[in-house]
Amino acid sequence: SQDQRLAMSSGLDVHILVLDDTPKIWLKKCLDTVTSAADNTSFPVEVHIIQGVKGHIGQGRAEGFNRGNHQYATYIDDDDYVLPTIFDALVETMSQNPAAIFTGELQEQNGHLRKSISAHHLAIYRRDVLPLVNLSRWFVCADWAMRKAIEGHPDGVTLLNQFNYVHRMYPTSRARMMRSVYQKELLELVNG
Repeated sequence: SQDQRLAMSSGLDVHILVLDDTPKIWLKKCLDTVTSAADNTSFPVEVHIIQGVKGHIGQGRAEGFNRGNHQYATYIDDDDYVLPTIFDALVETMSQNPAAIFTGELQEQNGHLRKSISAHHLAIYRRDVLPLVNLSRWFVCADWAMRKAIEGHPDGVTLLNQFNYVHRMYPTSRARMMRSVYQKELLELVNG
């Protein structure tokens, strides 16, 4: 259809924020699976590697979203990985031109996978809505701040029942430890 051709021509920019403490074997799997999925999709997908700053996710996200010029942009965490059909699963929804698309995810811990419908990771944003949030000001809550800003957007947010993103869960949660350091930031986000 013409809508699908529009989505395919508009494309997707994907940034991977690389942190120094990510296990190298996990980083390799992330890069290999994202590159393979991008190379084997039916529309343009450009991958950008960004060197992150530990403890300041927002700065890295802002830099990543500034890369590229496709109509849609997203990120993949460097310790996670994707399944081969991740990008092609988005074509039809992108053609409808929503402000954002969120998907479910598979969570992997100790080699076991389980589905989660929480819109935690794969979040695809139309480039024109990215300026809604100054991502650089958020240390660990940039992703949540962006989701909160996009809620209720007139062009809508689409939640896809797709599970092509694998979120790796650490045996002990580094994220929870980091979030406790930035409790004030979390409260600001929750309380508006």
